[in-house]
Amino acid sequence: MHLPEPRPFERYWADVKDLTRLIRASRDRVLVNCSYPSLVPVESRDRLLIQDSHGPRLMEAMYRAPHRLQHLALGECFAYSSADYFVCAGERQLAYFYQWLALSGFDLTDTSRCFAVRFGYPGRPPVPIPEQGRMIFAGTLLPWTDPRPGWDAARGLLSHRSELVLMTGPGAGLGSVEHLTTALHDLAEHPRCSLKGLLTRDEYIAELCRASSALDVMARNCERELAFATRTAEYLWMGVPPITAGFSELGELVRNYDAGWVVDPQDASAVRVAVAEALHDPSACHAKAAGARRLHADKLAPALTAAPLADICRQGTKRTAGSKWSATAGVRARLACRLMQVARTIRRG
Repeated sequence: MHLPEPRPFERYWADVKDLTRLIRASRDRVLVNCSYPSLVPVESRDRLLIQDSHGPRLMEAMYRAPHRLQHLALGECFAYSSADYFVCAGERQLAYFYQWLALSGFDLTDTSRCFAVRFGYPGRPPVPIPEQGRMIFAGTLLPWTDPRPGWDAARGLLSHRSELVLMTGPGAGLGSVEHLTTALHDLAEHPRCSLKGLLTRDEYIAELCRASSALDVMARNCERELAFATRTAEYLWMGVPPITAGFSELGELVRNYDAGWVVDPQDASAVRVAVAEALHDPSACHAKAAGARRLHADKLAPALTAAPLADICRQGTKRTAGSKWSATAGVRARLACRLMQVARTIRRG
């Protein structure tokens, strides 16, 4: 894939060494780390460090690499010990991260140090020209996501007046999804389905402009309960009402704003009713599209949600409370992880 030339404030990096070099060369006072905490080089920790964790990666590991779960759990105990502030994508995620923050030395009584920043999209979206009955499904197939409840409903409801555009495929190096790719290719054989694979962002946005609804129903599991899906947030920004699950934080917001169809993925009948309305009721799609845009403007627009983060970048301070304990805990946790690796090597040898 060809990447455009980075803008003046952007830098591309290919591996950890490259990232470390770029951070060392930077003179910025504040570092916002939106990736794994372990990627932050030690030399950068004299700066104001904000850790932005978008999702519960330990939950993802249960599906991707269950044999490493104990090792990763120990690593989580010290992952945030160097951070001065912690943010994540939603209130439910924050409740999950509290225990790991406490183990990393955060004083949870200081609420200014850890809080939720809901994810949204800046600026105005492109002007949509929705085609009634054109439903889209998008996103990488992952071991911890199961979109088959929505796929099964759509298969039996598509007609000559409707279509389902599938912009999806397996992600590289993220675990086996053979069961999903098999189901995907079976669905793609339907005459009213088109499988486009994973698209560039420009191609993807062009498809969203033509969509009247989005199929976004995932089976329930512990990871999906905590997820704050960027895909769903983008649907709302674009005014494409999603069919989504009611057990998530975003699902509750969609329900409150009538910004889509909120269902229980285990209730096949309810999923079918929602898919049928999304495919065949233009007035419902139009009303819910307005609700989607209103929800994004009220609850997800970065100008609102990221204001506390911007304040920290301007006038934040280094964290001192618990820092000594955190450093000691980090050393212990790293040593425990290393001992576990050695023990596994000995057992195999």
